[in-house]
Amino acid sequence: MIAANAATTLVSFPPGPAMGPFEPRAGRLEAIPPRECHFGSSPFPPGAGRSAWSSPLAATATQPEASPLGAAGGQKTKMESSLLKRGGALLAAALCLHGNLTLQAGPESSPFRGRTEVPELVLGSVTGGRDAIRALGAHLPEVAGRHGMSASQMALRLSGDPALRVDRTGRLVYGCPGTMAAATVTLGGATSGVAPAPLADTFRLHSRPGATLVIYLDFDGNTTTGTPWNSNFTAGAPIVTPPFDIDGNPAAFADTELQRIQLIWQRVAEDYAAFNVDVTTEDPGVEGLRKTAATDTAYGVRVCIGGTSYDWYGAGAGGVSYVGCFDWSSDTPNFVFPAQLGNGNEKYTAEAISHEVGHALSLVHDGQSPSTAYYSGQGTSPMTWAPIMGVGYYANITQFSKGEYSNANNTQDDLALIASYVGYRADDHGDTMATATYVPVGSQFSVSGIISGQNDVDVIAFATGAGSIALNLTSGTEDVNLDLAAELRDSNGTLVATSNPATSLGASFNLSVPAGTYFVFVRGAGYLDPLTTGYSAYGSIGSFQITGLVPSPTGNVAPVAAPAASPTSGIAPLTATFDGSASFDPDGAVASYAWSFSDGTTASGVSVTKVITTAGTYTGTLTVTDNGGLAASASVSVSVAAANVPPSAAFNASPSSGTGPLAVAFNAAGSSDPDGSIVSYAWTFGDGTTGTGVAPSHTYTSVGVYTATLTVTDNSGAKASASLPISVLQDPTKVIRVQSLALAVVSGRGRATVKVTNLSGSPVSGVAVSGKWGGIPSANASGTTDSTGTATIASSPLNNKKGTLTFTVTGLGKSGFTYDPTKNLVGSVSIQAAATVGGK
Repeated sequence: MIAANAATTLVSFPPGPAMGPFEPRAGRLEAIPPRECHFGSSPFPPGAGRSAWSSPLAATATQPEASPLGAAGGQKTKMESSLLKRGGALLAAALCLHGNLTLQAGPESSPFRGRTEVPELVLGSVTGGRDAIRALGAHLPEVAGRHGMSASQMALRLSGDPALRVDRTGRLVYGCPGTMAAATVTLGGATSGVAPAPLADTFRLHSRPGATLVIYLDFDGNTTTGTPWNSNFTAGAPIVTPPFDIDGNPAAFADTELQRIQLIWQRVAEDYAAFNVDVTTEDPGVEGLRKTAATDTAYGVRVCIGGTSYDWYGAGAGGVSYVGCFDWSSDTPNFVFPAQLGNGNEKYTAEAISHEVGHALSLVHDGQSPSTAYYSGQGTSPMTWAPIMGVGYYANITQFSKGEYSNANNTQDDLALIASYVGYRADDHGDTMATATYVPVGSQFSVSGIISGQNDVDVIAFATGAGSIALNLTSGTEDVNLDLAAELRDSNGTLVATSNPATSLGASFNLSVPAGTYFVFVRGAGYLDPLTTGYSAYGSIGSFQITGLVPSPTGNVAPVAAPAASPTSGIAPLTATFDGSASFDPDGAVASYAWSFSDGTTASGVSVTKVITTAGTYTGTLTVTDNGGLAASASVSVSVAAANVPPSAAFNASPSSGTGPLAVAFNAAGSSDPDGSIVSYAWTFGDGTTGTGVAPSHTYTSVGVYTATLTVTDNSGAKASASLPISVLQDPTKVIRVQSLALAVVSGRGRATVKVTNLSGSPVSGVAVSGKWGGIPSANASGTTDSTGTATIASSPLNNKKGTLTFTVTGLGKSGFTYDPTKNLVGSVSIQAAATVGGK
């Protein structure tokens, strides 16, 4: 135990790959550096109502033994709790000095999510306003982006909010004085209720046992080292948080203090009741708080609750927190200072804890434009309301908010952001009559639940005899977030009564009803105008309880039919399964299941499969009969659409042939869909290119025959295609050929006269003519056409030889023209050459 505490308090882990990138979260920026904020101040002087605790354990202190939970309540004394943590730390420090530990104190590990260690800014001091903007300089966009803001938004916040600062490494710091505690508060505040658990279990409280994400409320003292708090505020020195103390006796926890701790825990747990996180007073250990890898699923945040902010922070503050530290790789706590919160006033302390944990989950302050940093709420008693991330000290109803009140300066979606860290609880009750939770049959019952959002409805069912029923619905425990609205419906779904009192957060039903099964629909409600006098249902979340007094059902109670179908919609022919397994009998058993369907067919059994071939609404009605002979019926419907008829693809191309480059306009307006609409037009033009749209254009540059294809898709996904050939022809004026070829012997040499024209018959000049002499002599030769399209090419001397003389055109070439040898009128000519006197 001591070794573990040593690792927690004195040994800091150097950054490494295991503390590197974490998986991103949808909807918010990764790599968010922390913001620190303090919340609240007080007229009480430092240390008021408590003993002088601030000096750390003396160097001569001996290592304490772990104190087991005592038999008379299992309570740790304050001194035991603090000595266990700090004594273990001293032992670890001694082991480090003697080289007996492989882990050594070093630089703080990176607190940033979603990235490995990155260079931090060096700004020299904590600063705010325009000085902070100047200090950040070119880094302003980077720092703003880490906090989900643009550079201009960040500059406006820094210049307009004197409470916002930038620390030495570029982290944003809120220095928020908040609202002073009420002068009428009795020292320590009044305890509002009965502790929810035996006092012996004060340090074993869990709001959601088994959840791996935790909010650890640390009331029994802690020593913090190797965190940004130390490097920014104590020059690296340890921060010693004393145990929670409201009676001035730090040596032991009095029963009133243990009760206060439980009630504070209960309030905070209620604020986070809708989420999949365990608010606990039991230390999960440092490894249960650090997120060391993307695959680590056990982590959270510590809230150190004790002492005064003047112990180390140097200013009056009710709480301080780094924004986004919930899933950091270091144990970077939030701090809440009871001395600045009415000496540990139950409500003030709980509000401050929930507020600071909100910062750990990346929530920022709820204020009002133009210059109010914290909004203190609205409404008249008893329906006073305030946002948790504003000032909730004095409001009866505090909720998470998205800035729906007048002139809100923050429209952050608190619930969505919290859920992005920890998720919501699984729904504890069904949202419909078919999935309702049934209470046991009897004259009284009690059932509890959690409303997790505006769309969550919990349905509770009960059986009653004829007569007067009394149902009472209450929300929350000590701290209230949930304003309840309820409906009472009979087994046919007919509305019997509603309840949403104007000046109460609960609901109730007191009325006479016939015997039968009834359903209570529970949801969160709003009140008046959220802009000025009330609140919406957005933040009405949390726990509720229903207690009921009803006449005991006499005789047999009818069963409840709860048919379901899967799927509930589709295209014919559709195979659907009708299932009655959710049906039940409150006081016996279902003996039979009988089905009748809208097509006139019937069936029996818990589950029936049908193939539906006709479009329309297909209804299955289930009748269940219990072992006492009573029956009940209910229906479920399946929506069946007709089978989709594929679309028809049709288009034209203009022109569909011509000389290249050929610009073609396509038009698919003739395509149609008989039972829906065409949602896309996809084209392939045959030359390796594609297009979209009803009427695209395309230019073909090369001669050839291409197949253009249109594929249309309708709104049900069916496709159809059509194709047309596109012919790209040669430009006859740009195609050259040999028009004529003449051969003669002149002056003892062969002479070839080549005439070159285009396909229109016009001579073409500047054409390079390549040819080959054959016979006497045999050699390659070339020439260029003149303005008449004629090229004259002479052979080498014949040297008085006789025989066959041949000239063959082997090629024509000119830039911008194409030689088509198949169009030559002549390609080769031969003559007989005779010897001449003198070789002439």
